[in-house]
Amino acid sequence: MKQVTVLAMSVAAAMLSSAAMAQLACPANTTRVQTLTAVVGGKTMCAASGGDRWQEWHNGSNAGPLVDYKRGPGHAVDPTETVGTFIAIDGASSRLTHIYSGGGTYSWIVCADATNTFYTLVSTGGAPTITGVTLLPGLIACP
Repeated sequence: MKQVTVLAMSVAAAMLSSAAMAQLACPANTTRVQTLTAVVGGKTMCAASGGDRWQEWHNGSNAGPLVDYKRGPGHAVDPTETVGTFIAIDGASSRLTHIYSGGGTYSWIVCADATNTFYTLVSTGGAPTITGVTLLPGLIACP
Protein backbone atom coordinates (compact mmCIF):
# COMPACT_ATOMS: atom_id res chain seq x y z
CA MET A 1 0.00 0.00 0.00
CA LYS A 2 2.80 2.42 0.89
CA GLN A 3 4.49 1.93 -2.51
CA VAL A 4 1.20 2.56 -4.31
CA THR A 5 0.67 5.74 -2.29
CA VAL A 6 4.18 7.01 -3.07
CA LEU A 7 3.69 6.21 -6.77
CA ALA A 8 0.35 8.05 -6.81
CA MET A 9 1.97 11.05 -5.13
CA SER A 10 4.81 10.97 -7.66
CA VAL A 11 2.33 11.03 -10.53
CA ALA A 12 0.38 13.88 -8.92
CA ALA A 13 3.56 15.90 -8.39
CA ALA A 14 4.59 15.34 -12.01
CA MET A 15 1.29 16.72 -13.32
CA LEU A 16 2.46 20.32 -13.08
CA SER A 17 3.43 21.04 -16.68
CA SER A 18 6.92 21.93 -17.81
CA ALA A 19 5.53 25.16 -19.25
CA ALA A 20 4.10 26.18 -15.86
CA MET A 21 7.38 25.31 -14.15
CA ALA A 22 9.36 27.33 -16.72
CA GLN A 23 7.33 30.45 -15.83
CA LEU A 24 8.50 30.37 -12.23
CA ALA A 25 11.60 32.47 -11.72
CA CYS A 26 14.33 32.47 -9.12
CA PRO A 27 15.00 35.70 -7.23
CA ALA A 28 17.87 37.94 -8.34
CA ASN A 29 21.37 36.59 -7.67
CA THR A 30 20.15 32.97 -7.46
CA THR A 31 19.89 30.16 -10.00
CA ARG A 32 17.56 27.23 -10.28
CA VAL A 33 18.92 23.95 -8.90
CA GLN A 34 18.47 21.23 -11.51
CA THR A 35 20.20 18.48 -9.51
CA LEU A 36 17.86 18.35 -6.53
CA THR A 37 18.53 14.70 -5.78
CA ALA A 38 22.17 15.55 -5.07
CA VAL A 39 21.34 18.75 -3.19
CA VAL A 40 18.51 17.60 -0.86
CA GLY A 41 18.84 13.81 -0.75
CA GLY A 42 20.07 12.64 2.65
CA LYS A 43 20.12 16.19 4.02
CA THR A 44 18.29 18.07 6.77
CA MET A 45 16.60 21.24 5.51
CA CYS A 46 16.71 24.13 7.97
CA ALA A 47 14.11 26.78 7.22
CA ALA A 48 11.84 29.40 8.75
CA SER A 49 8.79 31.25 7.50
CA GLY A 50 6.81 33.68 9.62
CA GLY A 51 6.69 32.17 13.10
CA ASP A 52 7.30 28.63 11.84
CA ARG A 53 10.71 26.96 11.94
CA TRP A 54 11.46 23.46 10.76
CA GLN A 55 14.27 20.95 10.37
CA GLU A 56 13.30 18.10 8.07
CA TRP A 57 15.52 15.27 6.90
CA HIS A 58 15.08 13.98 3.34
CA ASN A 59 15.73 10.26 3.86
CA GLY A 60 16.63 9.10 0.36
CA SER A 61 17.95 10.59 -2.85
CA ASN A 62 14.97 11.34 -5.11
CA ALA A 63 12.05 10.21 -2.92
CA GLY A 64 11.46 8.81 0.51
CA PRO A 65 10.43 9.56 4.07
CA LEU A 66 10.37 13.17 5.25
CA VAL A 67 11.53 13.15 8.87
CA ASP A 68 10.99 15.99 11.34
CA TYR A 69 14.04 16.16 13.63
CA LYS A 70 12.12 17.93 16.42
CA ARG A 71 14.31 17.57 19.55
CA GLY A 72 16.17 14.53 18.28
CA PRO A 73 15.99 10.75 18.19
CA GLY A 74 15.09 9.27 21.55
CA HIS A 75 13.92 12.55 23.13
CA ALA A 76 11.32 11.66 25.80
CA VAL A 77 8.86 14.46 24.97
CA ASP A 78 9.40 15.50 21.34
CA PRO A 79 11.26 12.74 19.43
CA THR A 80 12.18 12.64 15.76
CA GLU A 81 9.35 11.26 13.61
CA THR A 82 8.39 10.66 10.00
CA VAL A 83 5.85 13.31 8.95
CA GLY A 84 5.38 12.45 5.28
CA THR A 85 7.29 11.87 2.07
CA PHE A 86 9.33 13.97 -0.32
CA ILE A 87 9.92 13.81 -4.05
CA ALA A 88 12.81 15.55 -5.81
CA ILE A 89 12.70 15.80 -9.60
CA ASP A 90 15.85 16.76 -11.52
CA GLY A 91 16.18 18.59 -14.82
CA ALA A 92 14.78 21.71 -16.46
CA SER A 93 11.43 21.34 -14.67
CA SER A 94 13.05 20.37 -11.35
CA ARG A 95 11.01 20.75 -8.19
CA LEU A 96 10.84 19.57 -4.61
CA THR A 97 7.55 18.32 -3.19
CA HIS A 98 6.69 17.60 0.45
CA ILE A 99 3.56 15.50 1.07
CA TYR A 100 2.59 15.53 4.74
CA SER A 101 0.84 12.53 6.32
CA GLY A 102 -1.59 14.76 8.22
CA GLY A 103 -2.56 16.61 5.05
CA GLY A 104 -0.96 19.23 2.87
CA THR A 105 1.25 19.08 -0.18
CA TYR A 106 3.79 21.78 -0.98
CA SER A 107 5.96 22.07 -4.10
CA TRP A 108 8.79 24.45 -4.83
CA ILE A 109 11.46 25.23 -7.33
CA VAL A 110 14.73 25.45 -5.43
CA CYS A 111 17.10 28.33 -6.14
CA ALA A 112 20.70 28.57 -4.89
CA ASP A 113 22.96 31.52 -4.22
CA ALA A 114 26.32 31.70 -6.02
CA THR A 115 28.09 29.73 -3.27
CA ASN A 116 25.37 27.05 -2.88
CA THR A 117 25.17 27.97 0.82
CA PHE A 118 21.67 29.45 1.00
CA TYR A 119 18.60 28.38 -0.89
CA THR A 120 15.27 29.97 -1.74
CA LEU A 121 12.11 27.85 -2.10
CA VAL A 122 9.77 29.42 -4.66
CA SER A 123 6.29 27.96 -4.22
CA THR A 124 4.53 26.45 -7.22
CA GLY A 125 1.14 26.69 -5.54
CA GLY A 126 0.63 30.05 -3.85
CA ALA A 127 2.41 29.42 -0.54
CA PRO A 128 4.97 32.04 0.47
CA THR A 129 8.51 31.99 -0.90
CA ILE A 130 10.98 30.84 1.76
CA THR A 131 14.44 32.41 1.83
CA GLY A 132 17.60 31.66 3.79
CA VAL A 133 17.17 27.88 3.69
CA THR A 134 20.25 25.80 4.55
CA LEU A 135 20.97 22.11 4.09
CA LEU A 136 23.03 19.97 6.47
CA PRO A 137 24.27 16.43 5.75
CA GLY A 138 22.41 13.63 7.51
CA LEU A 139 19.81 13.59 10.27
CA ILE A 140 21.00 16.48 12.42
CA ALA A 141 19.67 19.40 14.45
CA CYS A 142 19.70 22.81 12.81
CA PRO A 143 21.73 25.56 14.48
